[in-house]
Formats: sequence, C-alpha cells, structure tokens
Amino acid sequence: MNGRIIRYLEIKNCTLTEQNGKPALLAPEDAETERLKDNGFLQMPDGKWVHFLTKSEQQVIGEAGQEQTEIVFIGLKNADVSAKTSRILTVISAALLPLGILTLCLGGVTAGWMLLALLMLTGALILSIAAVSYDRDNSVAKAMLFFSIAFLICALLLLFFVTAIRSACDSCEEQCHHIPG
Repeated sequence: MNGRIIRYLEIKNCTLTEQNGKPALLAPEDAETERLKDNGFLQMPDGKWVHFLTKSEQQVIGEAGQEQTEIVFIGLKNADVSAKTSRILTVISAALLPLGILTLCLGGVTAGWMLLALLMLTGALILSIAAVSYDRDNSVAKAMLFFSIAFLICALLLLFFVTAIRSACDSCEEQCHHIPG
C-alpha cells in the first residue's frame, strides 16, 4: 500500500491505506465534505475520510501492478447503482420465497394454489439470478439463489408426486368402480 496515489471518481490524490484491517482509500485533507459524501466516503472518529474498497475495486488495484503509481477509478457510480439494484432485487426475492412456501403449505395441493406457489418461487429464482448478475459479491443474493433453486425443485417434485398419486387414485377408482361394496 506504499505511496500509491489514486483518483476515485471526483476525489483526486487519495492514498491507499488500511483501516480496521480492511483496504481503504484515505481522502486528502483539502477535499470538500459534500463531494466526499456523494462519492461514498465515510468520516472516521479521528476526522479522516475513508472509502472502504469493494472486492472489485481491490481487484482493479491488484491488476494495476506495483510499478503503477497512479490509478484512476472512473464510472464507478454504475457499480454503486448495480450494488443497490442487487440489494433491492434480493429483498424482493427474499419476500417472494416465503410467500411461495406459505402458499404451498397453506393453500393445499389444488392446481390453482400449486400454480401460484410455483409462480412465486420462479419469480424469486429469476430475481435472485438478476441480483447475483448485478453484484457478484452479494453473498445474500447468492444464498437466496441457492434457496430459490432448492425450494423450486422441492415444489416441482411435490407437484410430480401429487400428480402421480392423483393419477394412480383415478386409475384405481376407474378400475374398481364396478366392484360392489
């Protein structure tokens, strides 16, 4: 982290440092407070402004090599928007998943309730995939993707077994309806 100067969006002359064991950018003392806030910097108790680096930002710095003394981050607002979009999609997916499961459990095994539950679980899966594609570092989105896949598979298996049992019962009833008693 030795003496590398970094331009992070609108903040020039940031210094690469470590805060609380995490890689961070230290803003220059003459930077405007509003500009620092707008660009994702946090004020520490000692009055210094820092921006904790995301994994993708750390990767950019790592790929720059040690001999490069100036690194410029531009266009990262899109990354911030992607992370925010990912969080929103994850929350919606996290709401749809239990709704689908509750519909499945409380609605019964009728065709309408099963279809509604499958639509909710499929929606949760699609939103989880979108959340992960927006921000691959979002571990909650990855967990929601795993649970969405698992519950959707369970619901499809339940639908298969219910259909098979109904078919077997209908077949038995059809074959046995002429037996008296």
